Amino acid sequence: MKSFEEDFYTEDYDKEMLDFIEENYSVDKVNGWVVQASLIHRHGEFFVSRYDGKDRGLELLTKEQFKEKIGMTENLTNKITPSDEGVFTKDMLKDGMFVKMKGNIYMVLGKVLCSYDRYILLEDYDDGLNDNEEEVWNIQEVYIVEGEDNIAPLNYFLSGNGLKSIWKRPPEKTLAQKHLEEKIAITRKHLLELEKLLEENS
Repeated sequence: MKSFEEDFYTEDYDKEMLDFIEENYSVDKVNGWVVQASLIHRHGEFFVSRYDGKDRGLELLTKEQFKEKIGMTENLTNKITPSDEGVFTKDMLKDGMFVKMKGNIYMVLGKVLCSYDRYILLEDYDDGLNDNEEEVWNIQEVYIVEGEDNIAPLNYFLSGNGLKSIWKRPPEKTLAQKHLEEKIAITRKHLLELEKLLEENS
């Protein structure tokens, strides 16, 4: 459960947000979906309402600001796993994620990937995380920081510590594998032709 030093509210919300609040915070309901949550460490409170929030002079947040404040954005990011059909595209990269290429770790920061002593523009990559010019710079793996409370110097993470892999590029097929797949495809084609001939002559 997160803690806050200020009170805030939003007028723009949906059921997914309300369910998240109920699952993660101690909630009191007033007037239907006016939600008050008691937060640890402080006596701060937030509301999902256009009523009490405004009357109490709480800070009004947009829907996205509110979701980020209560940790909903972090929760959705952490749900990304390697089992998501094995697909990871450039638009799925978020600030604070880390990527590996050529054995080195880089941090995603806006439109660039940053390491100890260099940076690379994300525009140099296609949607499949392949470098537009040199294959050796293709992104091989994507990470997030493991654990919400994992706070450490940047060098700690750039060394590969405290990171959880959420996507890894499948290994390239060998020449033998490619030849075998071609033979299988040809065999299947022949079988289909034979089945068709059998139907025509039956």
